[in-house]
Amino acid sequence: MGDGSATDVAIEVRELVVNFHGVEALRGIDLRVCRGEIFGIVGTNGAGKSTLIDALSGMVRPTSGSIKVLGRDPIRRSGELRKLTGVVPQEVSLEEKLTGLENLLYFGRLLDVPGDELKGRAEETIRFMGLWERRNDRLESYSVGMKRKIHFACSLIHRPELLLIDEATAGFDPVIREDVSGLIIDMARKEGITVVLTTHDLSDARDMCDRLAVLHRGEVVSTGRWDDISSAAGAGLYLGGINPGMEGKLRDLVSPGSLARVPGGYRVSLDSLQEALELAQLLDRNGLSASTISYGIQPEDVFRELTTERKGDSVV
Repeated sequence: MGDGSATDVAIEVRELVVNFHGVEALRGIDLRVCRGEIFGIVGTNGAGKSTLIDALSGMVRPTSGSIKVLGRDPIRRSGELRKLTGVVPQEVSLEEKLTGLENLLYFGRLLDVPGDELKGRAEETIRFMGLWERRNDRLESYSVGMKRKIHFACSLIHRPELLLIDEATAGFDPVIREDVSGLIIDMARKEGITVVLTTHDLSDARDMCDRLAVLHRGEVVSTGRWDDISSAAGAGLYLGGINPGMEGKLRDLVSPGSLARVPGGYRVSLDSLQEALELAQLLDRNGLSASTISYGIQPEDVFRELTTERKGDSVV
């Protein structure tokens, strides 16, 4: 998706600044999120991700700048937006002694879901989460991943147009992460919900999101599709399984300064796939065979490139 016309915009942030006790948590943020897309806000701990979600949800008042969420100011029109948005914070806050279905009914009442619709919506939502068989079990018997699903369900019970998720997959094992990621994609695609999520994991964001914004020290350092963002960091040829004793010979065959050690092997910075193919053939002719060869860029390399601050030739 592109930036979209004004009628397609779910969120528009202009020159947003948020100060806490003299410290700028957010510094001149500009963002535009289109309706129906999954938009990722990526950054390390302390980058300002949670502060941005709090500002979008009306929990934090901007020091300066403007925010429009579904065409409304989240501070002045918080009551209206409460009925149109769902918020999933990092910490799961549910009633452990209630069943999964009872939690949905409880939160539905808090979110003013009409009484004649509430039970049907709760049942429909818990089915969507794949937890129908466990609906009458107390939450204290649920796994961490199941509780997270109920947390999502409680944020969806009033059928919001926009869902704000802070650290969607933090602390989950790979199986639960994949399950939650699939759930987020389903919510956006099947239910037409606009999703804005934060994560410190660029791999998650790459796999889930239509577009991304990389946040570093309170500023947006890059925004766009994954291909747009990753191209700014450059691609490379990854060589796994080469004997470290052959590093000297390897350096003789590549351009000066282009070789770097990475976990499990080496990375050679290159400008094109054709250049990578030519180098792979050159290495083979010179007896440098790798057990694994791949061309592209790893998420962690993109993140490192975008968030490294340089002063002269030194890394700050």
